[in-house]
Amino acid sequence: VEAIEQILIEQGQTKEVAHELAATTVSSGLKYVFGHDEIEGAAFFSVRIKCGTILITLNTKHPAYKGLVEALERDTEGAEVEELRERLGSAAGGLKLLLSAWARMEDETEAGEGREQLVDIRTDWGRMARMFLSSGG
Repeated sequence: VEAIEQILIEQGQTKEVAHELAATTVSSGLKYVFGHDEIEGAAFFSVRIKCGTILITLNTKHPAYKGLVEALERDTEGAEVEELRERLGSAAGGLKLLLSAWARMEDETEAGEGREQLVDIRTDWGRMARMFLSSGG
């Protein structure tokens, strides 16, 4: 709990919120915790494994963050229908941007082993997503 709490505090969570998230994660047996922080470089997210928990940090400096994460995570209480439509449109656009970026990376990778590895990674990721959706994660 303390190790996860410390990472969440480093990401800007208050001590109280970090402790609650860490304790809930450990006590409920959750395997994943999401955080938000500025990450150096162009990565949209980072992955760290700490004490058997996978900490996924979303890069708040990445352009996809605003279009996708912020649009979906903001509170919907009292939001107007038009604002919700805009947020959904922004989230759909953000998802398409990420998938388009992957497709372009595959396209621009020289044919051969490098491209085959990317196709394998995409396929493996799809399998993992299917498993998550089938089993609840």
